[in-house]
Amino acid sequence: MFPLIIFSTFAWAATLAAAAPIPTAEDTICPYYPTKVGASKAVRFFEAEPNKHDKTYTVTAIEEKNGAKLVTLSTTYTTGHPFLVDPQRITPPVLEVVTHPCDKYLVSKDGVMGIANYDESTKKWIEDDSPCYIFKWPAKPGTEWSYENKAAKYKVKWTVGKPDRVKILAGTFDAIRLHVRSNQNGRDLPPVTKWYAPGIGLIKSKDEEQEFGMEMFSFTEGKKLSDTKK
Repeated sequence: MFPLIIFSTFAWAATLAAAAPIPTAEDTICPYYPTKVGASKAVRFFEAEPNKHDKTYTVTAIEEKNGAKLVTLSTTYTTGHPFLVDPQRITPPVLEVVTHPCDKYLVSKDGVMGIANYDESTKKWIEDDSPCYIFKWPAKPGTEWSYENKAAKYKVKWTVGKPDRVKILAGTFDAIRLHVRSNQNGRDLPPVTKWYAPGIGLIKSKDEEQEFGMEMFSFTEGKKLSDTKK
């Protein structure tokens, strides 16, 4: 997601010489996810062109948790499908802008883990019984990790690729490429490539069949946790 600014607290020795800076939470956790309240990323989803739709994801809360950060997100999007409306209709299509909570992630020194989703129908958070990492840190080329949900008969494996410079709707970014392979009910699903940028997280995703994908088209920087407490 967005460029992450690292803030450090400096401790000075009693002598004239300065001691080494004391690492803060921002220094020790994975830098490939936004950890500032108000950070906002707008993305465009492509599904079997020319169909497309936009969503905005905003960090609404940050909680310190055992040296990690619990990040809560909301999403904003427009309901309705104006491209399906009969052009002969006099009455314009009814569209509605909807905002609601969506996900919770734990950002730690080991990476980014998805831990809960918001159920809009029940207005309740649903915690994942077996949370998994969507991004592992440090992300060295060749690093692999996997996840299996036996109840859902679902398996997924991530492999870190080489650093990449990728051009998207929002501009050009230095990013880490992840290759994702998954299997559902014994059937291999199309491989997916994902790009993660420092301080932003996922900025682009596409499957090898070129039918589904997403790209970030704008990002807004948020405030560090200490600023929100003033």
